[in-house]
Amino acid sequence: MSKWNVCRALVRPSCLTALALILTVSAGCGSGITSPVRGRVVFKDGSPLTGGLVLFRPVDEKLQVSARGDIEEDGSFILGTYKVGDGAIPGKYQVAITPPPRPKVREKPVGRRIIHPRYEKHETSGLEFEVKRGDNNFTIEVEKP
Repeated sequence: MSKWNVCRALVRPSCLTALALILTVSAGCGSGITSPVRGRVVFKDGSPLTGGLVLFRPVDEKLQVSARGDIEEDGSFILGTYKVGDGAIPGKYQVAITPPPRPKVREKPVGRRIIHPRYEKHETSGLEFEVKRGDNNFTIEVEKP
């Protein structure tokens, strides 16, 4: 067998394997596996948290795919997993809220915290939601410090 035939024999199966892997991954990242998730982050008095980030981390460690969404000025958010706004994979999630950054003076944040710091970590927030097939709409209530 010539060098060319050996090379073709080795490359062709690996190219097919790579192509199959690419097609599988791209098919798996489609919108069919996520469900739309939107909502609002509000304080107990109903006023909105005006900025920041919502982070959904799956409770099931096998899932290993988080979702996130920017909090708008009116407190609303739309989650995305693979791309902005595509939703989240159905399942239970622990939720953390990252408030908008405080202004800094000489590298130190100034001003008061907007939300209680426990909401900034999944383990301490006490927030848990279940994303189901179809549309999901959550109101996330947070407290001031």
